[in-house]
Amino acid sequence: MGNEIEKIAQQNEMSIEFVTWFFNEKKVGCGNVWLIMMAAMWEGWKGRSIEMDKLAAENVALALENVAMKQIVDSVTNLDNEPQYHAEGMGCGLEDRGITDRYDACRYGWDEAMERIYGEVIPCADELDFSATDAYLAGIKADGVEEFVSNTVHKIFDESGAVSALAYLSLANSHVKQLREGAK
Repeated sequence: MGNEIEKIAQQNEMSIEFVTWFFNEKKVGCGNVWLIMMAAMWEGWKGRSIEMDKLAAENVALALENVAMKQIVDSVTNLDNEPQYHAEGMGCGLEDRGITDRYDACRYGWDEAMERIYGEVIPCADELDFSATDAYLAGIKADGVEEFVSNTVHKIFDESGAVSALAYLSLANSHVKQLREGAK
């Protein structure tokens, strides 16, 4: 039976996984038209597979973005990265500049820290690309608008007439399109 499944899968450009599933779960119930039924079910299987691949790719992109965000947060919040001031003003290179007084070291360190935050950290954060997260969130918003439209449009037709309802529907669909395109 394994060779038959492989042969059918190859001849019909179907996955072995699908043909095996069909033979185990559906073939007996299809009678003499099992090949036609298998072809029809294959189209649905392919569509599902394409959608699953798309979702998997989106998940990978989101995971990569989250890793990048976590690295930034870890770096900024790591106490080992903050300046250390000892009694002699040592530990952050200030002794090389002739600063050994603790108060001068603290003041100098504060100025340096703020300069670094505004000069390096914040501009670096502006360069981050979170387009996958933005697209995902825009999709959620658009789905919400679509659900609202599908749940309320019949009420508007009943209560306000077709012209108002069509104008409302057009406006809502335009908003959905803008939400989805805004994430690209």
